[in-house]
Amino acid sequence: MQNGFNILNSRTPITVAIVNLPNALTSSLVGIQDVFHIANQFCIGTQEHRFFDIAFVHIDDAVQNFHSSVVLKSQKAELSQTFDIVIIPPIIDESSGIDVPPQLSEWLHHMYEQGSYLCSVCVGAYVLARARLLDNKKATTHWIVEEQMEKEFPLIELDVDKIIIEDQNIITAGGVSAYIDLSLYLVRKFFSIETAYRCANYLVVDAGRTSQKHYKNLAGAYTGEESDLKDLLIWIDRNIHYSITLADLAKQLHVSERTLMRRFVKELGVLPTRYLQNIRVQKAKELIINSNRSFEHITFDVGYEDISSFRRLFKKMTGLSPGEYRNIFMVKQS
Repeated sequence: MQNGFNILNSRTPITVAIVNLPNALTSSLVGIQDVFHIANQFCIGTQEHRFFDIAFVHIDDAVQNFHSSVVLKSQKAELSQTFDIVIIPPIIDESSGIDVPPQLSEWLHHMYEQGSYLCSVCVGAYVLARARLLDNKKATTHWIVEEQMEKEFPLIELDVDKIIIEDQNIITAGGVSAYIDLSLYLVRKFFSIETAYRCANYLVVDAGRTSQKHYKNLAGAYTGEESDLKDLLIWIDRNIHYSITLADLAKQLHVSERTLMRRFVKELGVLPTRYLQNIRVQKAKELIINSNRSFEHITFDVGYEDISSFRRLFKKMTGLSPGEYRNIFMVKQS
């Protein structure tokens, strides 16, 4: 791989390839293009001779986007092409169904080796992962596929709490709408912070998102549907407003506390204490945005007695204070 330093310091147009893949979200494909065109027209200073030159590329001539009949003009991916930036968009599909044809893998490796910045958004990271381009690198993706990706690609240093991660000319973005964050990140990287700020203001979006912690469903990964712990998890959900101890859980399961911890780790991947924390914080999130109850009352509602301790836990796990969380996510009644 050549050093991307030359790209950053060149005065020529910045060539961008947006890869159109099966089940790619059409709005994101066009949205990435729109952000760069807006940057070109309204945000890049008049003294700048650089601009984004965007193209759609494809491997499959008959690619079908996610529930869309929109036809995007694109060109076939060829090894003779050169792009400064290659972007894999969000893909709305079960991650196990994301296929990476050999031609695409070869093309991505070729682009990377000649110095292109490779980028992915959301589950699009699976394309880079299956092409083995994320091995031994830091990366992010949508929080919903965290557990599955960690199992399938143990060589990736995954951190789904982050919105954007850059490592060795590969930039990954987490979450479907993070294509906007990625686009602004690239504006900032190839132009300036001021230009990215100007672009974010024009779009009326937050250019400072750094975490997807507060979007994560902390209980979503632990359905227990196929677990022997299913009945115990139902019991926990029904009794979460009580102060539940390890001894209480072990008694419900008729096992020792040591056996309880071993089974939780084996079947759910977490200790029972962490599971209880996740469930309680998730319940608190729901109560914060669906009621006007004070955080003090909500703390008791989810089985905590120490308000300060639970407030610290809430901020640690969501990245926001309870008040900030309510301000951002609660729908205000007119």
